[in-house]
Amino acid sequence: MKRNVIKIVCNPYTDRVSYFFKNELDEWVIFSESSPLSRKYYTNTSLEQRSSDIVKKLDEVYNRKNKGLDIYYEGPDDGYFCLSKAIKECLQNSDVVGKRQTTKIVVVGKTGSGKTTLINGIADNKGYKIEITNRGNYVQYDDNINHIQWFEINGSNNIEENDMKNALSLVRQLSENGLSKVIYCIAGDSGRIEDTERVFLSRVNDQFPEVTTIIALTKCYKDESQFVVDEVEKITEQMPVFPLLAMEYKANKIERGMAESIRINPFGLKEFCSFLFEGKKVSYSYLDSYKAAVQLIKKEKSTKGDQVKNTDILKAEKKGISDATKSIAEKSISGSIKDVQGKNNNEQVGISKYDEMILPSFAAENTNINVDSNLSFHSGAEKIIVVGKRGAGKTTLIEGLEKISGLTLNVSEYGKYRLYEDANGEFQWYEIKGIDLGKDEIDNAYKTIADLRQDSTAKLLYCISGGVGRIEEVELDLIRKLASMSSNNIYIVLTLCFKEDIQDTIDIIHKAVGNITIVQTLAKDYKTGIKIPGTKETAVISSFGLEGLYQMVCGGR
Repeated sequence: MKRNVIKIVCNPYTDRVSYFFKNELDEWVIFSESSPLSRKYYTNTSLEQRSSDIVKKLDEVYNRKNKGLDIYYEGPDDGYFCLSKAIKECLQNSDVVGKRQTTKIVVVGKTGSGKTTLINGIADNKGYKIEITNRGNYVQYDDNINHIQWFEINGSNNIEENDMKNALSLVRQLSENGLSKVIYCIAGDSGRIEDTERVFLSRVNDQFPEVTTIIALTKCYKDESQFVVDEVEKITEQMPVFPLLAMEYKANKIERGMAESIRINPFGLKEFCSFLFEGKKVSYSYLDSYKAAVQLIKKEKSTKGDQVKNTDILKAEKKGISDATKSIAEKSISGSIKDVQGKNNNEQVGISKYDEMILPSFAAENTNINVDSNLSFHSGAEKIIVVGKRGAGKTTLIEGLEKISGLTLNVSEYGKYRLYEDANGEFQWYEIKGIDLGKDEIDNAYKTIADLRQDSTAKLLYCISGGVGRIEEVELDLIRKLASMSSNNIYIVLTLCFKEDIQDTIDIIHKAVGNITIVQTLAKDYKTGIKIPGTKETAVISSFGLEGLYQMVCGGR
């Protein structure tokens, strides 16, 4: 005779109790709202408080005629102790067995999609300590207090076939040993979902119907994240999508004598955990409430020195909020760029406030490159080569500089690169197609750049997204190699600079590459999608840095 199987889950992050049963397809299904166990008396509580009442009700409803009932438990040790004690004391004549079970969760996503931040954000929310073990293809996080195991599969810049096979292999292995959830992370600030990601999600859904797949839309602090929500919902159908922000977000402004910031507190983790551990569905209404957590912080330098006085604008009068909001729309939150004096007293415009403007001093290395004799250049044209990973903002940067120049650039496709040039032959911009940092792609990109740089006066702009907040070692190696061609004509352009922690990225580059010129930019206005409390206005971070970059690279002509 088949025994009934029930699972009790104590959500350590919301302090709620949920109940699941295993159906004929061997899937865990949450109790319906009509079940007696779905009443608040049994859910908005703890096993420490009501373990006796809970096991009695389970025995009464799901162990009729004493056919046998297995109760699996997921949650903190204290709850399991109370459950075991209640079964022993209250159900002595019933065939009811309590069993301990560890919650196992796989977290997948591309590099930079926020997997680690999500796991740490959930653990830090309650101050739980987790043990971290690197297993090679994945990192294991053990929460020994709540008996939760997180398996973070190493990300890649693009989900390729081998990445899918490795991830699916681990999911298959764990599904045979109690895996219950797969979380797929997509960076909401990227505004895109790749075709390969769609394929991967479809395969997980088809191959592991007994495992719940959840989409975590991380880094949701801009309008475009809603586009990804809509896209993901269309292609995944039954997969729940949760927009969230796992750690505090700061968008900064840097100006002479004054700075303003938008600060967004983490949101969505409670709702995400409600579904993750309880299967509790929630609407996107929680997205409306998070906007109240937005803080505009105004910092004014004291006349006595660099002492900073903080004023929380949200606590000011309504008029003050309105005035502050208008200033956001009219001025740059990320900041105007500080003019700096370069060497030889030549004024350099557009250098980051953080950069000391020390020109690079690399010794050029001899390189054996086969030059493509079919490449031709207009004599007298200003030649600029723009390179960077996919999504680094290369096209947006060129389009922004086009507006600054006042010229109209014609675009031609050449396979490995895209050429922008004006009718007068003054400018030639070569945009190298985005690379994924694989060895072959890097070698091909380097070869193409070397071919295009027959003229040693050609300038090279290497774009790095300041919004991502990380640089891979292989990318730093490529920058070193490019700098060896001609160090005086290479510039690092940090695009999408709308965060306060951009200094970390700058420090990493300087430490790895040396004193190379770094310029911060935001090529187009950044829509945060945040309605400032007390107003109908939406915060917008104005573009900045292009005028300075144009002066540096093109001499302002």
